[in-house]
Amino acid sequence: MKAKLAGPAILIPIIVLVILVPILKPGFFSVHDETHIVDVYEMYRSLEVGGFPPRFAPDFNFGIGYPYFNFYYHLPFYITSIFHFSGFSFVDSFKYMMGLAVIAAAAGFYLFLRNHVGKIPATMGTLIYLLSPYFAVDLYVRGAFGELFIFALLPWAGFFLVNYIRKNSFTNLALASLATALLALSHNVLHPFTFSILFFYGLANMLVFKKRPVEYLKIIWPFLIGLGLAAYYLLPALLEVKFVSNYEQFNIADHFPFLKQLFIPHWGYGPSIWGYLDDISFDIGTVNLILVLISLFIFKSAKREAKILMVFFWVVFGLAVALMNIRTLFFWESVRFLRLVQFPWRMLLLTTVATSFISALVFEVVNEKYKKIFPVFFAVIIGLLLALNIWHYHPSEYKEITDKQSLSLDERYLELYFANRTLAGERGYLSPEYLNFSEDFIPPTVWQKQSPGRILNEVGLASASGTVSFEKKGLDYDINYRLNQNDKIIVSKAYFPGWEAKSNSATLEIEPYSQYGIIAINVPKGGGNIQLSFRNTPVRVLANSASAVAGMFILVLLAYPVLRRKK
Repeated sequence: MKAKLAGPAILIPIIVLVILVPILKPGFFSVHDETHIVDVYEMYRSLEVGGFPPRFAPDFNFGIGYPYFNFYYHLPFYITSIFHFSGFSFVDSFKYMMGLAVIAAAAGFYLFLRNHVGKIPATMGTLIYLLSPYFAVDLYVRGAFGELFIFALLPWAGFFLVNYIRKNSFTNLALASLATALLALSHNVLHPFTFSILFFYGLANMLVFKKRPVEYLKIIWPFLIGLGLAAYYLLPALLEVKFVSNYEQFNIADHFPFLKQLFIPHWGYGPSIWGYLDDISFDIGTVNLILVLISLFIFKSAKREAKILMVFFWVVFGLAVALMNIRTLFFWESVRFLRLVQFPWRMLLLTTVATSFISALVFEVVNEKYKKIFPVFFAVIIGLLLALNIWHYHPSEYKEITDKQSLSLDERYLELYFANRTLAGERGYLSPEYLNFSEDFIPPTVWQKQSPGRILNEVGLASASGTVSFEKKGLDYDINYRLNQNDKIIVSKAYFPGWEAKSNSATLEIEPYSQYGIIAINVPKGGGNIQLSFRNTPVRVLANSASAVAGMFILVLLAYPVLRRKK
């Protein structure tokens, strides 16, 4: 009997392998977010020149840099950097990171479901999750690795949260907190939605397990500890966003899908545009919708736990669909942070989670209450799922070698997206391709009004009133000067809180300079030496400290049971 039940689970690694075939092939493929490859390069550079935690990306914006990782999520970049440090190219590292996200999503969602249903329903729910159209869109159309890591880690966070609710042990609390922290580092603008779902899912399980009201308070701890561990990134991103302009690349009103786009299958590799002629799929999934509809009819046959969870995920599904309707535009425009979501159709991530979980509950009820039709039901759903969705898992085109045979794919991407960077350092000319590229995915700081449009002198004087020389190590500048009058030393790096200039232990005034928003150090007449470096602000010090305390606490939670057993 056990072997019979375990049999269908072998479908999960088979489907994962089929999904990953394009990733395992040599070269790369076209996706919307190809710039993430150079974002990975900048994470590598940021760690190389600035240390940990990464804040300042030094090469964007014609080399004046940008505090990119003060605001952009971290976890996918860390993982990709580990692959690169292990010897893989940036392109291969990017691909293998996405492949790892798929594997983690498969394993995590199966365990997530196994907390509530048997092996066969968990297997079917996981297959529906992996083969949902939006999962394929994120993987092979958009290349949206931040969302892929939500697909991967939201189920793990739910799995460990339920374990903690069931048994309030130190180990379960530590693992639930760690999963919450990793989820927090996976994608920033979707936090209000992912953490709300996770929190209310925890409350639903309090009902499932008939916990006393006083026990409901304990659900807060994994969130507090997990968000504390991620505070080094979250707090500066939240509190220092005021130093970034209100520039928004996309008008959110242009990206609400029509209802027919959600329910009628369509596939394409193009962009999201205003209207209903988008060449990108907003399909929730035919099989997903069929099983949600079936869940309405078998609800009365379900056990108490399945009923509670069905209602919960019906609500999630309904709210997600409602938020993708343009009539909710007022909600999206009410808070600036919500506008940063850019595309309301990102709520398809939530419909995918909800419908896949409901599907597993449907299989559980059918397996328990309608055993005679279960084999036919299983075969029909598997057949539909594979016939309708498996062909989504291929990219639009491959890039096995560039048109410039002397350049690797890594070098080609650097030439496209940086003014003068190469893997070896800097080239002696501006990239013609980069001159036609707009870094409109980076909102400028409030001090930058214009792009330099060229490589600026790295260190110089506001007026020709003396001499200046410098040595550079990472983001640290050692500047020697001799001035005939009071002047400003100009350093062509983006001005941002954290830059600090000292001369003989005295702190010098720094201010933004010119329309490019670069650094100006006010220096008195005479000669001397200045050390300029990028340091932590009080907010970042507080955030780093909070993460250190939370990290130590998690280690204590993990170590205490082991030490106690040894004793």
